[in-house]
This record gives sequence, C-alpha cells and structure tokens, in this order.
Amino acid sequence: MSEDEKFETILTAAKILSNCPSPNSSGGKKTGLAIGKIQSGKTSNFISLMALAFDNNYNIIVVFGGTKNNLLSQTEERIRKMFDIDNNKRDDRDVVVLSTTNKFDSISPEQLNRMYNSGRKIIIVALKHQKHIKNVKSYITDANLDKKPILLIDDEGDQASLNAKVVHNEKTVIYNELLQLKEGLNHVCFISITATPQANLLIDTIDSLSPDFCQLVEPGKEYTGGSMFHGDNQDFYVIELPEDETEMLEGDGVPESFYNSLGVFFVGSIIRKFRNDGKNHVMLIHPSQKKFDHKEVEKKVNLILENWLNSSEQNHSENGYQKLSEYLKYGYDELSRTVDDMPEFQLILDNINDQLNDSRVLVVNSDKNTDIDYYKTRNIIIVGGNLVERGLTINDLAVTYIVRRSKSRANADVVEQRARWFGYRKKYFDLCRVYCTKQIKEDFSNLLSHEDDIWGWIKYCKKNNIRIKDMPRLFELDNNLNPTRKAVVPNVDEIKFGIWTEQKKININKNYLLELNNAWNDLLSKYEYNDVTYGNLTHRKYIKIPLSDINAIISKYYINDIGFNYKYPYAVEQRNIQDGANPCVTVLKMRIKSGEERSFDDNNSITSNLMQGHSQNRYISDPLYYPGDRYICLNETQLQIHLVHPRIKDTVLSDIIIPMIAFYSPVTNAKRIIGRLWNDW
Repeated sequence: MSEDEKFETILTAAKILSNCPSPNSSGGKKTGLAIGKIQSGKTSNFISLMALAFDNNYNIIVVFGGTKNNLLSQTEERIRKMFDIDNNKRDDRDVVVLSTTNKFDSISPEQLNRMYNSGRKIIIVALKHQKHIKNVKSYITDANLDKKPILLIDDEGDQASLNAKVVHNEKTVIYNELLQLKEGLNHVCFISITATPQANLLIDTIDSLSPDFCQLVEPGKEYTGGSMFHGDNQDFYVIELPEDETEMLEGDGVPESFYNSLGVFFVGSIIRKFRNDGKNHVMLIHPSQKKFDHKEVEKKVNLILENWLNSSEQNHSENGYQKLSEYLKYGYDELSRTVDDMPEFQLILDNINDQLNDSRVLVVNSDKNTDIDYYKTRNIIIVGGNLVERGLTINDLAVTYIVRRSKSRANADVVEQRARWFGYRKKYFDLCRVYCTKQIKEDFSNLLSHEDDIWGWIKYCKKNNIRIKDMPRLFELDNNLNPTRKAVVPNVDEIKFGIWTEQKKININKNYLLELNNAWNDLLSKYEYNDVTYGNLTHRKYIKIPLSDINAIISKYYINDIGFNYKYPYAVEQRNIQDGANPCVTVLKMRIKSGEERSFDDNNSITSNLMQGHSQNRYISDPLYYPGDRYICLNETQLQIHLVHPRIKDTVLSDIIIPMIAFYSPVTNAKRIIGRLWNDW
C-alpha cells in the first residue's frame, strides 16, 4: 500500500468516526453504512477505523465477523495481525481480543470491567448468531460497561442482520438480537460494512438498522474490479461457455471448455515463474452449492491432473502428450491476446511437468477448513460453493470457472458477491480469465451501471449535503435482476423508461376540479406556448417546464384513487438530477380547440382509451394524417394534459373539464429503475 493510499484509508476512517456520537458526549445512537468494492480490502479499512476509534476514546469495539466459524476465524486472525497481538506474549496486552467462539467466558464480567478501567482497549469478535449476540449484550451489561462509548461493526452487514420477516410484521432472531443489543447501549454507533448495500439502502428508513450516514470506501490503485473485468474490454478476460457442451456435473464427462481453462491456468503459472513472481497461482471452480458436487468435481480434476502429469512424461509423439500440448497451445494462444511478454511455446512445454508436480486440488465448503494453506504447493485449484461467494478472500486468484446461476431472476447483491475474481490483481491481470455462462457474463456487465448508479447517488448527496435518509433510493438495474431478497425488501418500485403511463380514473368533485384546473393554469400561464398542428389536430405546446413543478401538482392531485403511476415522473426527475441534466418536460395540452369526450363507468374508471390512435382512413403521406397521441414528440420527456368532458351513462357532462394526464420519458441511460420512494408516499 502506497503512502497516498495509507493516507486515504486513515482519512476514510476519520470521516466514518466523525459521524459517530462523540465519545466525550453524554450519549447517543447512530447507524452508519460503509460501502466498499468486492474483494477491495474492506476488512483492512474497518481495522483502521478500529485503531482510530481507540485513539479517540471508543475503547470497546464489537466486530460481528460473519455467520460461519471459519470466516470469523479469518477476521479474528486479521485483527490480531493488524494490532500485532500475540497470545504468547504478555507485553502486548494494551489491546485485548476476545472471541465468542473461543473460551469467551474465561474472563468474567468483573475482570472485563477492571481491564477497561485500567485503560485497556477491548475487542470482542462475535459470530453473527442470536446466541452469541445475546452473550455479548449480557457480558457488556454485567460488566457495567453498557453506558460507555461502544462501536459495533457488522462485517458483511447486508447478510443475516436485516429483518427477513418484515412483511409478516415479525422479526428474524438475529435482527432482533442486534436491535436489543443496540437499544440496550447508551452510547453506540452501529456500522455495517458491505460491498453490496442494496438491502441496507432499500429497507424502511425508520428501521433502526437503516443508515443515518454513509461512507464510500474507495479501493486502492492496484484494484481490479468490475470495470476491469466486465467493462469495454471484457471479451479479453471473460470467456463465454458454449451452451451445447457437456456440463461439469453431467455424468462422467468433463466439458472441453474446462480443459481449455486448465490450459490457460498452467500457461499463466509458467509465465509468472518466468517473471520471477514467487507468489501462488490459484484457480477457482464454482460448480454448485452442493457439497456432494464439490467432491465429484474434486475427483474429476485430480484425475485430469494425474493424466496430464503422466502425459507430460511421455514421448512427444504419444497421444497423451499431443493432447496435453493442444490444451496448452489453447492456453498459450488465449493469453497471447493480453500478454506482451509471451515466452516461446516450447518453454511452456519444457516447464509443464514441474508445474503439474507443484499443484493440488482443495475443496472449500462448510465441511472443510477454509484456511487455505498457500505453502504446500504453488498452484492451487479450489473447488467451492457458498463459502467462496461471500467473505472469503482468495489470494493470487487468476482463473475462475463458474457455472452456478439461478435460473429465475437473480438478486443483484447475491450475484455480485460471487465475484471472487475481483481484487488486487493488477500485477498479473493480463493472465486473469473468467469462464462463465452467457447469463453470468451479462449479469456482471449489467451490474457495472447498477453499482455506478448507487455510488453516484451517494456522491451526489454528499456533494449537496443531502442526508442519506433523504436520498432518492432509485437505482438503474437490468430486467434480469432483482436488487435484493424480497423477504428483506418486499416492496420495491419498478420504473421502466420508454413507455407511457396514463390516468385511469377521475374525481368529479367540483371543488377538487376547480383547484386542479387552477393549479395547471397558474403554472402554465408563466410560460410561452405555441399551437402546433400534427396532421389534422392542434395541441398547445409548452417547453422546458420544470419537472419539479409538474411533480408538485401530481403529488397533490394525482395520487389517491386516480390510477396514475405518479412514481414514473418522480423517477425521471431524480434521474435527470443525478445525470447532471436539467429536469424539464414538454407539456402538451391536447386538442386545445375542441377538447375530448371519454366514457367512464360507475366507479369513475375510464372505459375507452384516453390517448387517441392514428388516423384510420388516411395514408401516412397525407398531410392530414395523425400519427396518434403516443407517437408525437417521442424524443422528449412529455406530459400530455387531455381536457376531458366525461361521459357517464351516455350523458356527457359538458360543463365539466377534467385535466387527465399521460406521461412519457424516452430511454436514455437507463431502461429500468428500481428502488423505493420516500416512505410516506
């Protein structure tokens, strides 16, 4: 890490800490959200936050380090390493690390209190499990430390912590215990750390775990993430698996693409050797979440390595050696697309035996220890499922072979967490490859704009001093993805651009109509207009009307029992703001000279089309041909006001004019927006 990056890490920690309740005040409670990138060193950043907190009188820190023991151990080990703590020494005990999974009760609450009062800094590393959270609360309370400044850090804060029973008006057990812990403390800041904040940002802002502040954690300069792998040059680094080939878990077969990926892996390993890169070379195979499948894949890969090792020792004219050479030649040609310092191919063949001898296959799942021993062999091929989807750091990963993907619409945060190939890989990025299905490739390409959108909104709010709770939570997202789990965020608004939304019902209350017509007249009277003829019809056209003024009228008169999607124009306004455009709209008063009649039923719902179609008895070349209401000004965001005389039970109420509206915005940067408007709409 460069000096500049160290400075930025400390500065980021200081920004987070500055939003926490002052440790010198009488108390307070806040919730924060720190957002980083996948595999970007978020753990190092929150450990820096811990050190800075200790320097500023936050002397008790609880870290919820994951839902699995092995991930918790990984976090605890990193904390001990960063604070240079050795359990075998007695001169480094200024910082004490306790774990809820390792003899947590060996120190009594009374001893903990004495340790605190003697000036020691206390770190409690806890499993994110209801029993462990409850033990932490009891421990702190019994030690009479519940009124002291305490920092609660929730690593992977979008996982398990949030309420997945909100739709039933109930609470999941982990969420409830976290609430009880937070509410039971007098002076506390709860900080969620995640790279996938969709759920944290989309839950109700009244939720106790909804953030009061948010801080983006920028990755270092050597980081290779979504824009590097899945941006404009993704076809160099992401290889699409053929749809018609045998799958990895299909019988005894092995797909040709997997042999090819192994060829890339070993050629890359040899190139790193020639570069005097003494680090490991790692491949990840992600076939399924089922542990049985992992064992089957492990067997297949071990068999391939054994066959390749035997083949590498054969006479060069034998079939086994020739076939091995073909796969290595594929790997050589594939990497030649991005590698400038390619050695002669004969050197690859001369060194393959050594690399195969220095390789092993390792299964990583909840049945196995996730501690990856990087010292036994240089080349490591990891087979795994859920545990390699979140939290687990895989060093020196170069080649990924991934086939798992939900067949239904997947959740963006779950998909994004699978990107173990992201990380600090710039020194050997030219050797990196991802083999995946077409859908996975498209998902990650589409997630680029989604992530940029989230980060863009947060930056916009910071720049304009907008509270995170007041941030428009509307983010671009592809049609094939949901933002997060519906159990946590059951009510997500979905706005599609490039379509019309039109009013379906009316209110014929005279006072309401008087107010409504006056509102439109007062607004539009401030602007110039032109009467424009389209074919045989004339509409009054106003341009550059502020969309905020339009939405003010819509929010007052077109929400309750009107059948109009008021969220669409609001989303367009917010998109324009974030894109740096002036949110204005063209307003058309339709058929200004004649008005129009429409039929309604007893419930005041329209029974005919509000928007008129094209001319039925004219050719397009006819100057009087009318294209239809839906096909005029399609390059502009527009609001059409239809001056309607209602026909109810065959009676036209000619003395009543109802300004019914239709709204349209063309597809620009975003086709689909998901999220939530403010809670009280």
